[in-house]
Amino acid sequence: MHEELIGFIAGNPKRRQIIEVLESDGKATLSELAKKTHSPAKIVSTMVEEMESKGLIAHDDGGVYTLTDLGVEMARKIKGV
Repeated sequence: MHEELIGFIAGNPKRRQIIEVLESDGKATLSELAKKTHSPAKIVSTMVEEMESKGLIAHDDGGVYTLTDLGVEMARKIKGV
C-alpha cells in the first residue's frame, strides 16, 4: 500500500510539490497551493481531491489543507525517491 502511495506522489511533479508545500508550511489554502506550485487552481483542486481520497491530505471548514499523519509519513519517504 505504501509503495503505491509513494509512486502516486513521486510519479507526478505537481502532486509532489503540493505535498512538499504542505510539509514545509504546515497548511495552505487552494489558492496558496496553486501559487506556490505555479499551477492553475483547477489542476491543484483535482490533485488535492485525489490525495484527499487516498488519505494524504485533509481540509477544514475554512478550506485550509494540511497533511494527515499518513501524508506526513509519505512526505518523509518521498524525499529519498
